[in-house]
Amino acid sequence: MNEVSEVVKSASAKPLRLALANLGCKLNHAEGEAMKHLSAGAGFELVPFGEEADVYVVNSCTVTAEADREGRRLARKARRTGGPDARVVIAGCSAQANAEKMLIPEVDLLLGNREKLKLPDELAIPLLGDEKPEMRVSPIEESLDIESVVLPQFGSRTRAYLKVQDGCNFSCSFCATTIARG
Repeated sequence: MNEVSEVVKSASAKPLRLALANLGCKLNHAEGEAMKHLSAGAGFELVPFGEEADVYVVNSCTVTAEADREGRRLARKARRTGGPDARVVIAGCSAQANAEKMLIPEVDLLLGNREKLKLPDELAIPLLGDEKPEMRVSPIEESLDIESVVLPQFGSRTRAYLKVQDGCNFSCSFCATTIARG
């Protein structure tokens, strides 16, 4: 049993329950499935997002202001559903590109695009206990070379997404994708 699994199992008599909501593009959905797979492998029990859980993860999108709002709305919903002891995490593009907008009282932890694919390891690190959310977001330049995660299955879908790249090389000043993905 690895260190993360021991933390998950020792935290309570039963495994910690984790709920994850995916927003945005197909890449985000593929990475969300990878986060679920890694979390289940570390000993978390996966539950639907609307159910009571110990950890809620919003895999966010920042392409539009509405997408950012939806991420914050889901974080607030998670706090109401899980109560004060649940850990609420916003991960992905909104945390990467618009961290200051995602710093709402209901959120405990922000994870960037690089960090979200290490979700079980990040959850094993204790929070500082501040009133403000904790941010673990690498600069986008460090997030361009993200390791791949092999999935034995892709949720309930009959087709899987094949990740070919993160972002692009054009660096258009108006494009939210280059800010969030590189």
